[in-house]
Amino acid sequence: MTALAVEISTAPWAGRAIVRAAGGLTLHVAVEGAQVPAAAMFTVPVECRPDAESAPGVRPWSGPVDEGRLCVPCLQALRNGPGLGTARVLPAGAAPASPPPAPEPDGKGRRLLAELGGRPLRWSKWGETPHVS
Repeated sequence: MTALAVEISTAPWAGRAIVRAAGGLTLHVAVEGAQVPAAAMFTVPVECRPDAESAPGVRPWSGPVDEGRLCVPCLQALRNGPGLGTARVLPAGAAPASPPPAPEPDGKGRRLLAELGGRPLRWSKWGETPHVS
């Protein structure tokens, strides 16, 4: 009989204090070493806002924690991933890719989608709606 190697992965927020945003249900991960007071509401630096001056107002959280409830920028900071809107350096003389052309407006001045789910859309001309007389 052969033995199987089992790798138990731990959550990136394991051992960290989890707090809830005061204005909603989003959970945040406190920065490593942050002291969470026993008050009803307080400010503590979190992964998405590690600066103590801009730390959000939060409440303590002792409920279950899963990735779906955690703040996305907090998760990205824990995983050392790129943040939203991260700038990238282009080589000299290289132009960024231009956005796709805007779809043509319909007869009423509205812009129509050119594709949906990666598939192109074909729009037909508007016709008169039949009326029952």
